[in-house]
Amino acid sequence: MFGTMEPWGYGGYGEFHLIVWIIFAIALVAGLFWRLWLLRS
Repeated sequence: MFGTMEPWGYGGYGEFHLIVWIIFAIALVAGLFWRLWLLRS
């Protein structure tokens, strides 16, 4: 997605951290939707 650029400067761990950030973002969004769903019901 970023090509050969390392936006966070982790060097060889760039892809691993990218996967971690994607999972974290999905979990964060899922948590927000879960709270909104609980508030609605």
